[in-house]
Amino acid sequence: MRFVFGGKAHPADGQGKEILKNLQQISKQPRFKNKLIFIPNYNWRMTRYLVSGSDVWINSPVKYQEACGTSGIKAGANGVLGFSTYDGWVDEVKSRDIFWEIADVLDSNQYYSQIENVIAPMYWRRNEVDLPLEWIERMKRTLKIVLSSYGSNRMLRDYLEKLYRPLIKDNEI
Repeated sequence: MRFVFGGKAHPADGQGKEILKNLQQISKQPRFKNKLIFIPNYNWRMTRYLVSGSDVWINSPVKYQEACGTSGIKAGANGVLGFSTYDGWVDEVKSRDIFWEIADVLDSNQYYSQIENVIAPMYWRRNEVDLPLEWIERMKRTLKIVLSSYGSNRMLRDYLEKLYRPLIKDNEI
């Protein structure tokens, strides 16, 4: 199991900046070589490389601080399973069984417990031909929900209905 960390803290988020700084320092320790990887200067272009090689996308913003969570949407659109706080786009998802919840972003025991007792066992539970069937079913549900509800078509529809339509007299759209 490898953990790859990337991201940026909001300029006013001193605690977030400190966490990223600590992760970068920890990733350089010999005992974490090839186990914890920190990607400096993370940006949206790097997401496609991270998404294509991930099994679980951990998104852990403090609740009500996430703008929308586009990286998690991109991950879900590629079948990557989510481990997230219920914030941003995740809070809208009706089917909660496609995510594992992070209730408290500051409780590291919760992360370890979920990974060790729920996520990893599901990943390693294989059938007779070495396929993780329950994992694959969860990936399929994730793809179905994300692709049907969180694309640019929906974004445009929401903008038209919720932002522009109220501004136009007699619904001239």
